[in-house]
Amino acid sequence: LVTSPYTTPEHLLDLRTLDPATRLLAQSLALFSATRADYATAPYASSFPFAAIVADLQHRLTLTTPPTPFPARSYYAVAFRSKRRGISPLSPSSTPSSAAAFEAGSAALGHLDERSHAEASASGGLLRYWFGAPDAAGRNLATCVWREREDARRGGTGPWHARARAAAREYYEEVDFRTYRFWIGEGAREWELTE
Repeated sequence: LVTSPYTTPEHLLDLRTLDPATRLLAQSLALFSATRADYATAPYASSFPFAAIVADLQHRLTLTTPPTPFPARSYYAVAFRSKRRGISPLSPSSTPSSAAAFEAGSAALGHLDERSHAEASASGGLLRYWFGAPDAAGRNLATCVWREREDARRGGTGPWHARARAAAREYYEEVDFRTYRFWIGEGAREWELTE
C-alpha cells in the first residue's frame, strides 16, 4: 500500500504484517492530507481529517464478511514542525542566490527524508507519512502515524534518521517535535487525539 509521497517498493506498507483492524485503518489513512492551508502553524488536530478517517474506517469494518471487529486501541502520531534557515523562494525578499541556496538545502533534506522513510518503513509499523511544502516564511510540517509508540522509536533509530537529525541543526532555525495519542474506540464509533 502506498502510504507516503514515496512510491518505490521499499517505501510501501506490506498489509500482511498488520492485524485485520489495523490493516483497514492503514487503508483509511489514504485520506490523510492537510485540510487547511496554514497546517504548518495551525493546531494539529484541525489540520488533518481525523473524523473522516475514522468514519471511513467504520465503513470499511462493515464491508468484510463477517464484519471485522475493532477493539478500542491507541495509535501513535508524530508531528515535526520546522522553520527553514534562509529565505524561501516564495518570500517577497527572495533573490536568485538566496532561492538557489534554499533549493540546494531542500534537495539535501529531500534525500535525507526519502532515505529515512525507507528506513522507517523497513522497521515496521509505519502506517502513514505526510509532509507539506514550506510556506513563504519557510515553515512546514511533516507527520506520521504509527501502529504504536515502540514502532516509532524503532523506526527513528537508524543511520539515516541520525543523519537527518544532524542536518536539522544546519538547515532549520526552529524545530518543534510533538507526539500524539490517536485513540479509536471500539467499532471505530469514537476517537480522540491527545498530546
